[in-house]
Amino acid sequence: MTANKTLSRETVKKVIQRKLNEVSYRFYNINQGGCGAFALILGNLFEQLGFEYEYIVVVRSVSGVHAFKGLRANNAKLRMKDILNTGWKHIMVKWGGYYIDSEGFYDRINDWEHDAGCITKNELLEFLAPHNYDNWNSSFDRSQVPYIENELNKVVNKLQTTI
Repeated sequence: MTANKTLSRETVKKVIQRKLNEVSYRFYNINQGGCGAFALILGNLFEQLGFEYEYIVVVRSVSGVHAFKGLRANNAKLRMKDILNTGWKHIMVKWGGYYIDSEGFYDRINDWEHDAGCITKNELLEFLAPHNYDNWNSSFDRSQVPYIENELNKVVNKLQTTI
């Protein structure tokens, strides 16, 4: 899908940030075990709007970055166990020069964290499969996912009516 040229990046950011503020207030612990599910929902939102984006794996160390890049160079598809070995910490969406999670937009990753690289939607779906739930922080209540998805779909509707 091609990028939607009728919506400015700042308009999209403003509308999404407003919804993120509401979502992070209403739904607890998204970034403590729900970051992957949230990234998937947000990626789907960008897809519906016709914007290009990436799913980003954030790791804790430079050695984790090297491990990730080595795996990416050697494997056509990463598996959850491959990612676990990199010391991964977080999944975000990268769009329009921003890193985005459930709490907002960031110009860069924190000084003590590193952008290891991107994963495909299919790889993220595999990581989110029920047989991999033990690899995620259990603080996040997965029953919230459909409600979060419903809230973010309101963003798509709002932005489509502003075109």
